[in-house]
Amino acid sequence: FIQVAIQGNNPYFSGFQGHELPNMLMWAAVSGIVCGVAGGLFSSFLYRGAAAFAPVRWRSFIRRHLLVVAFVMGILLALLGTFYQGKTYGTGYHEAAAALKGAYEAPFGLAAAKWAATVFSYWAGIPGGIFTPSLTIGAMIGEHMASFAQLGDASNVAVLLCMAAFLAAAT
Repeated sequence: FIQVAIQGNNPYFSGFQGHELPNMLMWAAVSGIVCGVAGGLFSSFLYRGAAAFAPVRWRSFIRRHLLVVAFVMGILLALLGTFYQGKTYGTGYHEAAAALKGAYEAPFGLAAAKWAATVFSYWAGIPGGIFTPSLTIGAMIGEHMASFAQLGDASNVAVLLCMAAFLAAAT
């Protein structure tokens, strides 16, 4: 409310212009399936927590030693961030906005790395947000799919479809 009062009622991502993709229904279905599975797994990982995915003998240790878990998650976040040159840090708003404008080429695996980084930060108890990172993960999945299919100038439409599909699945 405060942001709207100060800046006005502007769209969160402005400047989108796109055209219908060839076989639009197929793209909507593929985006829905891929991002539906990825978003469903994402929300399941967030909900169940780190202990649910650890070996049985470690689960009680993980539940009792939250600071150790936070430390390990911090190390994993730092490794991901170092490998992807900081692109997994923060919400990813700028990368998603650039992908919507067709002006961003995500490094291979960035969608999975951002997915993991968001889960790790949540498990550490320090999430910087879920909404915008979910949009960013969807945007990176869409950018990867568009790059694989060589959509060129129409890649931003695939990005938009995947952003909506991932967010819908994650929430």
